[in-house]
Amino acid sequence: MFKLGGLLPEGMAFPFDFGFIPSTLADDGDPLDVMVLMDEPAHVGCLHKTLLDQLEEFFISYNESRSKKFKVKGHHGPKRAAQLIDAGIKKFKKKK
Repeated sequence: MFKLGGLLPEGMAFPFDFGFIPSTLADDGDPLDVMVLMDEPAHVGCLHKTLLDQLEEFFISYNESRSKKFKVKGHHGPKRAAQLIDAGIKKFKKKK
């Protein structure tokens, strides 16, 4: 079951598949967000800076439209993502 938290402003769309990881908890009190950045595999170690810039600008604009502030805390790889997911699961279980 999902609760509608809001709609995107007209003309705005998430640039990639976006969702959340169930049974996790982030610092903002919501489940951890997740985004699939590519629909095809790339060469190992390949990262396009312009893509990250565009994603950052999207989330800045998206949050501004909801009267929220968004700040990028860093760029990390799969190891850090796994650590955040594990921490989110622990927070979720602790809250229950």
